[in-house]
Amino acid sequence: MTGQIALDYIKTVTATKCFLGATGISASYGLTSATSPEPAINALMLERSKEHVIVADSSKIGVVSSFQFGSIDEVDLFITDTGATDEQIGSLEREGLGGFSRVDPSLSA
Repeated sequence: MTGQIALDYIKTVTATKCFLGATGISASYGLTSATSPEPAINALMLERSKEHVIVADSSKIGVVSSFQFGSIDEVDLFITDTGATDEQIGSLEREGLGGFSRVDPSLSA
C-alpha cells in the first residue's frame, strides 16, 4: 500500500514495533530510500511506533540514496549481516544507534 491511502491508514495506527528496510544507512544522512513513495510511509511509521527496527544487509551501510526518512538516533535495533565491520557499526553508534545484531546469512535456509 502506498500513497495518501497508506498515509491516512498509518495515521490511525499506534504500533509497538516497526520493522523497516532501507536502501542506505549512513552516519551522515541516516536512513534513506531510492524510491519516492516509500520515505513518507517509513517516516510516518517511525513517528507512529515506539520501537524501530531497521533490517538491511551490510552492503547498505554507508550508502546514501535520494530520499531521507529517518535519522540514526531513531533506530533502536539495526539487524544486518556479518559483513558489517566494527568500524561501520561504530560510526552508526556514534550517531546514536540504539543497538545492533549481526546475523550470519549462511544460517538462513
